[in-house]
Amino acid sequence: MEAIEVAAWREALRIAGLAVGCRFNADHSDHAGPSLACPCGGLARYAGRRPKTFTSALGDLVLERAYFHCDKCRSGFCPRDRTLGLDGGSLSPHVLRMVGIVGARVSFEEGHGLLDELAGVGVSTKQVEREAERLGREIA
Repeated sequence: MEAIEVAAWREALRIAGLAVGCRFNADHSDHAGPSLACPCGGLARYAGRRPKTFTSALGDLVLERAYFHCDKCRSGFCPRDRTLGLDGGSLSPHVLRMVGIVGARVSFEEGHGLLDELAGVGVSTKQVEREAERLGREIA
């Protein structure tokens, strides 16, 4: 019974992840015109859509986002990342919360194992350590 439950659970998460990815990738409302103000004060021009893989509670999601590049500071950004709470890296906000919980309660190695075993989320031990310590610094 356990094997059937685990297989069904993982497949349900995979399908949900595909649906969420399709939904986000079909929505191009993040392309807010040919240019946006850059934080440096320059003008960032639309430079196409860029993919990025994020680790979510539904598995890895590849999201295509509008990308804007500023010639003044030579940097770029994707406005949707901030809107979705993904501007801090490659972990979704929910996965970051899970990492914070396990990182505060058990060793980073155990946290890595618990995330995989209980949530099916693949986050390396080093990533658990980095993110848990970063979250701890933010709280302090």
